[in-house]
Amino acid sequence: MPNGVLRVLGLVLLLLAAGAAGPVLARSAADGDAAAAGRVKSGTGFSVSRDGFVVTSAHVVEGCRDVSVLEADGTARPGYVIAADRRLDVALLWAEGRVSQYSAAATGERAQAGAEVFTLGFGVIASEPLRPVLIEGSVVGDNTARPGNRILVIRARLHAGHSGGAVLTGNGSLVGMVVGREEGHPELGVAIPLADVEGLLYAYGIALPKRGPEANPRAFLGAISVLIQCTASSGPPAVPASTPPGIRPNTPAVRGPVDR
Repeated sequence: MPNGVLRVLGLVLLLLAAGAAGPVLARSAADGDAAAAGRVKSGTGFSVSRDGFVVTSAHVVEGCRDVSVLEADGTARPGYVIAADRRLDVALLWAEGRVSQYSAAATGERAQAGAEVFTLGFGVIASEPLRPVLIEGSVVGDNTARPGNRILVIRARLHAGHSGGAVLTGNGSLVGMVVGREEGHPELGVAIPLADVEGLLYAYGIALPKRGPEANPRAFLGAISVLIQCTASSGPPAVPASTPPGIRPNTPAVRGPVDR
């Protein structure tokens, strides 16, 4: 599947249901089915600012009222869905009180076919959800998903829990976010490209820093990654008591999640 081939892909979205016997594969968030009330869902997210903003897959937090953002050391903070684009499967969260030393960075480098990439997932091991699982792979190329949006295909065997994880190049630059794997080809992972992540961030005044190569990109990936857990509920999403940094009071982002 070389770069530029426009074969339409079916996706299997990767989600961990903690209440199940083990990892399960969720259907597309676009199916419109409400998650079973009370079910705990887990996925991965990553820092996009130092003042608590985190990006993950929209299907990870869909149908949830209470969201938690957990560090690798187990520190948990309440998370709130600021915006979600279900077509692209990307969501912006704010973890109240979280201050991050690191944020994902983008150098503008294009992900070339054959280039080394890697991603990290929490919640992959059901009995140890805070144990990160690093997966290394390579870029296959661009393609088109069934909703019509562009996607980045990587050669990597991803697992339930990897959804929402950052995809970094060998120099630590963000090039995409994991949303699932190709239906019928478990060796191929699927990510939305950096441009779609930045499009959502731009709407809320967030710009990824531009930095040079990271000396230890795998350690950097671990430093920006978090576990996202939430409980499925039929009630409305929780709203933060305080205003997220840089977001004006009484905007839709403060009153509740926004679908773009």
